[in-house]
Amino acid sequence: METRSDNKYRLRVKNLINTHVDSKDIENFMSLDLSASTTGCIFKVPDIPRSQNQNAYVPIAFSIGPWHYSNPNLRANDKLKTLYLRDLISKDRNPKATLMELSNSEMYILELSRKVQECYSSPVDQEYDGCDLLVDGCFIIEFLRKFQDKSRRDPDDPVFSYMLQFLYHDLMLLENQIPWFVLEDIFHRTCGNNEKPLIWYVSAFLKQIFPIAFVPTEGNLPSLQPKHILDLLRLWLVSPIEEEKGKNTVLQIDDIVTNGGWKPIPPASFLRKAGVKIKRKLMADSILQVTFRNGYLEIPPLEFRQGTEDVFQNLICLEQCLTKCPHGITSYVTLLGCLINTPMDFNLLCEAGIFDNWMNPEDVINFFNKAIYRGAYVKDYYYLELSEQVIEYCNRKWPRLRAIYRNEFTTPWAIISQEN
Repeated sequence: METRSDNKYRLRVKNLINTHVDSKDIENFMSLDLSASTTGCIFKVPDIPRSQNQNAYVPIAFSIGPWHYSNPNLRANDKLKTLYLRDLISKDRNPKATLMELSNSEMYILELSRKVQECYSSPVDQEYDGCDLLVDGCFIIEFLRKFQDKSRRDPDDPVFSYMLQFLYHDLMLLENQIPWFVLEDIFHRTCGNNEKPLIWYVSAFLKQIFPIAFVPTEGNLPSLQPKHILDLLRLWLVSPIEEEKGKNTVLQIDDIVTNGGWKPIPPASFLRKAGVKIKRKLMADSILQVTFRNGYLEIPPLEFRQGTEDVFQNLICLEQCLTKCPHGITSYVTLLGCLINTPMDFNLLCEAGIFDNWMNPEDVINFFNKAIYRGAYVKDYYYLELSEQVIEYCNRKWPRLRAIYRNEFTTPWAIISQEN
C-alpha cells in the first residue's frame, strides 16, 4: 500500500515532467490502457517454475514495467530512476533531448498506448501509467550510456558503487521488461551525432552475462527485431544455430515420442567409456553451437556464475510462453541435463574446459540435472540429429553400452527411449 510519502514523491515526478510538456499531451500520455493482451511478449511466469524458485523471477532492487510497480520494497529506488531521467536530459549533448521531445511525439501520444498494451499478456497494475513507463525507459537508456561512458557517472552513484549486480539480475527478468520499441524511441530522441546504435549499448551489457562464446558484432546482428532486452539475448544465442538447422531436422515432440525418433544423449561418464572425447569448442558464435564429428563432442564454454541460472530460467520461460518461439535455450539446457547425471559427469566437463565455474559445483549440477523435470515442454529439439549420431557411434564402438545404459541411466527421457 502506498504511504503518504510515496504519493508525495509520485506527484513530484509528475510535476517534473509537467514542467516540460503541454498538460493535454501529458494527460493523454499518462492514460495508457495497459490491459491484458492475447498476443503478448512480456509474460507472467507460470506457477510451476515460479513455485520451484521464486527468487529467480522477482526483482531485487528495481521494478521495470508494471507488474512489480506496487512492490513497496522496490519503490525506494524510484528516486534513483528519476535522477537518471534528469541526467539523460541534462548531460546529453543533443539539445533536442528534452522531455518535451519525448512526450509530445506522435508515437508516444497516439500509438504507444495500443502498442504497449499488446505487449503485456496479463492484466497489470492500473496505477502504472505513461509517466512511469517514460521514467523506466529513460532510466534504462541512461544506465546503458553510463555503463559505457564513465564520464557520465556521478562519483557517488549507488548503481555503480554497490547495486550493479542487482541491476544485472533485474534487467534480465521476464516480468521486468518494457517493449524494445519504447527503448529505441527514447534512445533515438536523446542520442547525439554519430552515436552508436542502441543494440551496441545493450550488447556491451549482455556480454557481462554471457562473456564467453557470445561476441555480437555489427556483422552478426539478429535479423529479427527484439521484443525486449531479454528477447535480444535469446535471439543472439539462438540465431546462429537457427541458421545452421533446417526445418527438416526439427521434429515435433508428438512425432518424437510416437516414432521413437528422439533419444537422450548418454551422460558424460558413459560417453568417455564408449570412446567419445568431450572437447571445449574454441570457435563459436553461441553457446548453443554443440557439434559431434569423428568421435569428438565439442561444446562451447559456459561461464556459470552467480545469476546465470536465473537468466536461463527466464529465457526458458520466455520460450515456453512466446507464441511460435523455437525452443533453442530449452533444448540446450535439456542436452546438458542429459550429459550431467552425476558429480563425475560434471567434473569431466570441467576437465574438458566446458565450465568456467564460479559457483558451488553442486548448484550447477542441481540446475542442469533437474532441468527436464521443471515442467518445460520441448516443442522442437535442436539436438535430435546430434543425439542420434552420438548414440550410433557409442553402439558401434561399445555394444555393451546399451545394457548398461538401460540399467543405470534413469531419466524420464531414457525410459521413453528404451520403451520404443
